[in-house]
Amino acid sequence: MVHGEQALSDYDDYFGVSRSTEMTIDDYWTQAVEKLAIVHRGFAMDADTRATLMRGDAVVLAVISELLSDD
Repeated sequence: MVHGEQALSDYDDYFGVSRSTEMTIDDYWTQAVEKLAIVHRGFAMDADTRATLMRGDAVVLAVISELLSDD
């Protein structure tokens, strides 16, 4: 857990986070999908590993979708 303003700032810098009070649900969804795409492009993997990763992606996106639909 991040404590303190400096720690939060360091975390954001390290992970490339831009915080906004104007972020919409659609923005959040788009960022999640973009981050998953970056992971796929960033790793060399065989077809079986990619298929397994994509099944995991589907779970992550389902959880995000469920959480966002609660609002």
